[in-house]
Amino acid sequence: MRRRFNSHIRCTVCLCVFSLLAITLVAFGAAGAMYDKIDQAALDARSGKLEQAQAALKSLLADKSTAVMAGYELGLIHYEDGELDKAMPLFKTALSTAFPGSVSGRDEQALTALLNQEEDASRIRYELGLLCQSKGKQAEATKLFRDGLSIISSQGATYVGVKKCKSCHFKQWSSWRKTKMATTFEVLKPGVRAEEKTKLKFDPNKDYTKDPECLGCHTSGYGIPGGYVVAAEGDAEAQKQAADNEGVTCEGCHGPGSKSIVIQEDIKENKRPYTFAELRAVGFQHADVRSCTPCHNPSDPGKEPGYHFIYEDNRTEDQHENIELKYRKE
Repeated sequence: MRRRFNSHIRCTVCLCVFSLLAITLVAFGAAGAMYDKIDQAALDARSGKLEQAQAALKSLLADKSTAVMAGYELGLIHYEDGELDKAMPLFKTALSTAFPGSVSGRDEQALTALLNQEEDASRIRYELGLLCQSKGKQAEATKLFRDGLSIISSQGATYVGVKKCKSCHFKQWSSWRKTKMATTFEVLKPGVRAEEKTKLKFDPNKDYTKDPECLGCHTSGYGIPGGYVVAAEGDAEAQKQAADNEGVTCEGCHGPGSKSIVIQEDIKENKRPYTFAELRAVGFQHADVRSCTPCHNPSDPGKEPGYHFIYEDNRTEDQHENIELKYRKE
């Protein structure tokens, strides 16, 4: 009797495990299909197929499961070209879809104080953006909306800092630290690349390391939990966080890693095979043209009017060495 009972328990447990596995695989498959459509449209938009990409993204706005991310990508197309007036309503609509109903009613000061917390990070930026918009601070509002959607896109993952990435990916880190991407923060310091700054009509003796207009592209995760912060003097924890996110780090191209790093540590410990879909489902990203265009676009003060970033011509110029990853299925 006991043997039959134990056998029944084992069968029940096995069925539960297989059911959970099946649900997980279906979830990965559904999420993967959604990301594939949006990713392809986003890549098309930045590869000369703008009208085709916009049509594809607009077709996804009617579906609740894709409306938020499709609206985000549509907004980014305009945001990267400095068309904030066109990006703003797309971002705002996407966030209102993500957060239907009334807002909390917290004031600007209260919301600003909550920006570094992880819980409700995207909603806080949405509500703060609404307040900024109502006060005529359109650029600030648009950035807050964009950051809120970026957090949603990354599945709520936060930045962990380049040292954490280095612990498992030392070869990639060693290669990356020799690139210009690793030293972009240094450019903001007084006297660095003085001649180049003068040509671009920047003050070569000015300290730009606290300038919000510069930090978005010369650091990683500025404005996002765990990302770069302007540290107050004497705040050792904030200074460490800032140092870990100076320059365009691993997370600057691949997205915040707090969730994907858990999976990667499990892969390393158990030496198990994995797919990219596993990591993508928790916010990890391929480094592609979309990793570049948020900064390399016509809004860049160092570029001529009409500038267009050509990914294939630039992708290997400042990239770390591509090292084959163990256990990767595809």
